[in-house]
Amino acid sequence: MPYVLAMETIIKYRGKTYNAEDVSFIKGLIALNPHVSRYALSVKLCKAWDWVQPNGVPKDMVCRGLMLQLHRSGHIQLPPRKRPPVNPSGKQKRPLSLFRKCP
Repeated sequence: MPYVLAMETIIKYRGKTYNAEDVSFIKGLIALNPHVSRYALSVKLCKAWDWVQPNGVPKDMVCRGLMLQLHRSGHIQLPPRKRPPVNPSGKQKRPLSLFRKCP
């Protein structure tokens, strides 16, 4: 019976384990596309790994989360963000106080 070496788990994300071969694939994808955005990288990875929702839309948010976790743990180097994330609640005006001081 041949002996099969189990690949060491690098990271576990959303219940799935990723090994050195998976991380190496992502590094290669980044190296082949050095000037694209993180979003574009996640879409390319979704296509390569056939990560799609039941309606056929790529699971790019899950993919970006995985890549960000790998980046933060030092396993991959993502390109810098092109723009800061949009936070609609940061643009809201403060509501008027219900209890004003009367003159």
